[in-house]
Amino acid sequence: MPQKPPKVIMSATPAAVQGGESVTLTWGVTEGDAEVYDWIGLYTEGEHTGSPIKFVCCKANRRGGTWTVTSPKQACTLEFRFIKSLFPYDTINKNYMVLRTSNPIVVHPPTDLSTPVHPPAEAVPHGDDIAHGQTNPYAATSPNTQGGASFGFCNPLTPQ
Repeated sequence: MPQKPPKVIMSATPAAVQGGESVTLTWGVTEGDAEVYDWIGLYTEGEHTGSPIKFVCCKANRRGGTWTVTSPKQACTLEFRFIKSLFPYDTINKNYMVLRTSNPIVVHPPTDLSTPVHPPAEAVPHGDDIAHGQTNPYAATSPNTQGGASFGFCNPLTPQ
């Protein structure tokens, strides 16, 4: 018998940013479980679900977390989507369904395009090579565990 899709809540903050500023998604599964082939994508509002700007794959049985991304510099409206995969990594045949879409995030162009909104970040090593004080770009914290236990996301193109 197929597993019932999870019920998901999502909230993106802030509601408006200048291009190049950070946007944070807080998400949670209130019923059921996320599976390893489910993913969360960042999209320009109205864009095809198979064409995210960025995405992360959920690890099995995760109850929620946060994901912070840098917004594009051009003006647009963004949204996050929680995608339930019906067949692993198959976006060509549309074997997935959107379970939840976040509130919209309005991106305004930066006030001065000649100056970056934020200085460029240092390159972050992968995996266990992360030095003290650096952030793993694929790490997130779970709001449903004491101390905000860290967990990772995988790239759906390189299953773990």
